[in-house]
Amino acid sequence: MPQTIHQDSVHTPPVSPTVNNRPKIVFVGSAISFSERTLAVYRAEFTDYDFFRIATLAELSVMRSVHNDVQLVIFEADMMQSALDDTQRFVDAVGAARTIFSMSDPQDAARFLLARERHSGLDNVGFLPLNGPMDVWISIMYLFLCGQSFMPHEIADALINHCAQAAREDGLQPGLTTREWEVLHMVAQGAANKNIAADLDLSIHTVKLHIHNLLRKIGVSNRTCAASWFMEHHSGQPDPHRGAHGGS
Repeated sequence: MPQTIHQDSVHTPPVSPTVNNRPKIVFVGSAISFSERTLAVYRAEFTDYDFFRIATLAELSVMRSVHNDVQLVIFEADMMQSALDDTQRFVDAVGAARTIFSMSDPQDAARFLLARERHSGLDNVGFLPLNGPMDVWISIMYLFLCGQSFMPHEIADALINHCAQAAREDGLQPGLTTREWEVLHMVAQGAANKNIAADLDLSIHTVKLHIHNLLRKIGVSNRTCAASWFMEHHSGQPDPHRGAHGGS
């Protein structure tokens, strides 16, 4: 049976530090969001990990004060707003563990991704959709445990629709240069500035300048919206992989 930590145990260690040294995966939320059956299935599949369900950030802080081997923390969807409202407390409670949110409404997840750009420490967040079969959940969990990311297509669609609507409302005529389209294409692929610089034979400073200019031209404030804008508008634009890269 999965171990459940109740609210009245906040001031006591959730488990004895001498139990084992296996990495731990912690679900934070109610039994409605994360049932005993769900945890039992995960425990049977991932036998090298310990699974726990707790109720609050306070309990998570206590658990991490005893154990430094919490690898993943999976929050119920309602806690996305809490992460935005008190980001530092949230980040402190999670520590070095990977943050995952369960997802039932892709619009909520899209709004969180757009809002997190204004909050430091929420950049390495994943989503676990609740509307799929258990074997899909297990496959996604394997990705997370391997350090990979997963973006449900429903969230991507919601982001594209949001940013495309903002673009239409602003009547954008971006006038991007060929080089800016190339940089934007790599931003949409999730490339970091140093990778963009290496691929296009540019300095990191020049890449940052291109990103600053293209964000202003397309009327968005962050890379997430820029990536969504690209997915909506790139058809017919210069091929980013046309061959040699020249100029800046």
